[in-house]
Order: sequence, then structure tokens, then C-alpha cells
Amino acid sequence: MSSIKKLRKHQTGDTIVEVLISLMVIGLAIGIGYGIASRSLKAARQSQERTEAVKIAEGQIERMKGALSGTNTADKDRILGLGSYSSKPVFCMNATSNAVGFPGTYGGNIQALSTDDFSSYPTADCVQGLYKIIIDEESDNRYAVVVRWDSLGSNQREEVKIKYKVYE
Repeated sequence: MSSIKKLRKHQTGDTIVEVLISLMVIGLAIGIGYGIASRSLKAARQSQERTEAVKIAEGQIERMKGALSGTNTADKDRILGLGSYSSKPVFCMNATSNAVGFPGTYGGNIQALSTDDFSSYPTADCVQGLYKIIIDEESDNRYAVVVRWDSLGSNQREEVKIKYKVYE
């Protein structure tokens, strides 16, 4: 019997406290890893959205350049098809490089992003997926191409603005 008592005294094992501590450490490491991965995924999504918006804005500029190439820019409103508006509308370029104007509430001065309810984009030409497109003539031959969207990675509205000058 004394040999059994000796054996029990020298036996070692994990206590419930040690097991709980090790589970807590593992859980903490997994939680930190998840947080880092989540932030990384969000940053990648925002970067992808911004890259797509820049590509759309560049495409709008290329379409506008194509429509105006080889012409006198003094006639640009007629060439773009915007001559029928009484005031300079904001517009976007459609797939066939024609301007689609809409006089909307912008009035030649693009609304602040915070007050834009995204409902005043009248045609599918000015909407590509989650991106809304506006081109505004800021002054003679100077345009601002603005692409706006509700970010999927966060509950924010985002905007890309590229300025372009048409040279005669």
C-alpha cells in the first residue's frame, strides 16, 4: 500500500486551472489574429473600390476626349449634346461616348458628398454598379469627374475626383 501512495505523490498532471489558462491564451491569440485579418480585408476592399472608381473616372475622361478630339472646344456643348440645356448641366458619358446631361440640383456646383442622397442620377449611364458618376464643367475647358459610392467595407460614402483640362 505504501507503494501506491508513493506513486500518487509523484504523479503530475494538468489541473483544471492550467487547462483554462491555456484555453484563454489560445482564444486570445485567435481573437487577435481575426482582428488583424478583418482589418486587412477591409483595407483591401476599400483599396479595390477606390481603384475601380479611378478606372471609371479615367474611362469617362477618355470618352470625353474621344468625343472632343479634332474639334474646336468652343463648340463643345453642341458636340457633347449639351447645347439644348439653358444652363450648364452636370453630365456623364455613356458607352457610345455621348454626353448624358441632367440639370439636377447640382447647378454647376457639385453637391457636398454628405448632402448627396444618390437619388438624382436619372439614367443607368451615370450609374455603374455601386458607382455614381458626375462630370461638371468648373470653368471653360476644365472639368471635374466625380465618382461616388457607398462603401461596402464601411458605412461611409466615398468619392474620387479627377480634374481634367481640355486643350485646343
